[in-house]
Formats: sequence, C-alpha cells, structure tokens
Amino acid sequence: MRIASQREQFPHRTAMAEDYWMSHRPAGPDGGAPLHDLTGSGMLPEDVYTHPQYYDFSGDGAALSNWDTFNSVRGNPDAMVDIYRSTPKGNYRFNDGDWVALREDYARQEGLHPTDPSKDNPVMRSRVPASSLYTSGDSFDEFGYWGPQQWGTVVQSDIDRGIS
Repeated sequence: MRIASQREQFPHRTAMAEDYWMSHRPAGPDGGAPLHDLTGSGMLPEDVYTHPQYYDFSGDGAALSNWDTFNSVRGNPDAMVDIYRSTPKGNYRFNDGDWVALREDYARQEGLHPTDPSKDNPVMRSRVPASSLYTSGDSFDEFGYWGPQQWGTVVQSDIDRGIS
C-alpha cells in the first residue's frame, strides 16, 4: 500500500515537513530508546542515569544539562516535556518524524544563518509526552519527535551572534 506524501494530502499548505526534512532521519519507535526509558531496547546501559558524563558526546558538556529532564521523566511516559525546533519561517508545526531538542539554546544554534542574522530560522516550542521522544543514543541534544502534528509557539530571543 502506498502512503500519500504530505504534499498530496494537504495541497493547500505552502510549507511541508518534506520541504525541510533531510535524508538522515531521527530515531523512532522502531529502533530508538524512548526518553522515559533511555535503557529501552538495550540502547544504553543502566548507568546512563548515574554516570551521564560517560555518554555526553557534545564535547562541551552542554548536553549534561538535559540529565535533570531524563531523570524527572524516567519511568513516566506521560510526563510532559518542553521541546524546541528551529524551523523555516512559516512552518510552525511539529510533525511526526521531526528532529527536536530539549534545550532552546541548542535549537536556536541550529537555526543560525552563518553570516546574515536576518536569515536566522525562528525557534518554536511545544509541550509533549515523554513517550513521543526517541534517541539513537549518539546525541542527547537531538531527539526524534513521533507524535501527532501540532502547532508550536515561536520563542523570541535576542542572542548575541558575535557577527559584525
């Protein structure tokens, strides 16, 4: 059975998830570990909760700030979690299969234009159940969102980009 693309299903929309998706897709229920059980599917060992520094591959320790969230939702798939995404202007929905972050600063960094601040992508936020977020275990800054499509709220920021 062929599944229709978003463009075929919703021809009146101007911005589709397919327009900005990359070929590299985030982990999901078919192979990732859910946020509420990072040890699920044997993805990570139990000491991920007691020795997070062993699994922080960010290089700067920033991902360790997510460990409070990991521990607060552990064993609770219904726990609500804030998620963030840098997205093209006008596409303010979270879609099944989107890359998302648990930290606004990480999402914002992902949306910065290299030379022109006027071309930075906005960051949106939503609140979703922990059961809809999955990791492949290689980055605790990036998760796959696997839940129903929903609107996000644009988050304003006046960050110093260091560009002159």
